[in-house]
Amino acid sequence: MRRHIEDSEIIEHIRKETSQTDEVLKYVYQLNFESVKRYIVNTGGTEEDAKDTFQDALVVFINAVKRRNFERRSSIKTYVFAITKNLWLKELRQTGKFSFTEIDLVDEQLPEENSIEITDKIALLNKAMMDLSEECRTLLLDFYYKKSSMRDLMAKFGLGSEQAAKNKKYRCMSKLMTLCEKSGLTNESLSQFE
Repeated sequence: MRRHIEDSEIIEHIRKETSQTDEVLKYVYQLNFESVKRYIVNTGGTEEDAKDTFQDALVVFINAVKRRNFERRSSIKTYVFAITKNLWLKELRQTGKFSFTEIDLVDEQLPEENSIEITDKIALLNKAMMDLSEECRTLLLDFYYKKSSMRDLMAKFGLGSEQAAKNKKYRCMSKLMTLCEKSGLTNESLSQFE
């Protein structure tokens, strides 16, 4: 693999899904993961937390690029780090492991929406969840709302390893994102429910 790939080339490969897309995504991973891991570990997480959060951030990034929602106001490295940081801060807020001071600063940067719009988005999200298979719906609800561990999911769904549980979660989340996109929901609008 080349030492450096320009951001414009990364975007082109992701949008066109070329034969080099996997290589480009590996490059994005290698470029970003160490700084993400350092940040998450320094804020009370584990390397496993970093891997999970970063994987979710990459899905958000890829979808933004494919839908042409990624505006190059910053580098890909900065953009992916910001997504990861916001996802991690939301996780810390949900689990009560972080001070509200930093969380409030992040929330102030996010646009407010009125309650009617939020209600509409919740209805669309619920419809998308109901359109998932029972197994995917249960897996995602267990992971995101009941905070089940990968080990718990592995046991509950009869999977051979924690990695298999992560892969299944990723596939289910990808299906949900596709259903949401068809109904007009974007990653940005969904992020407020995390």
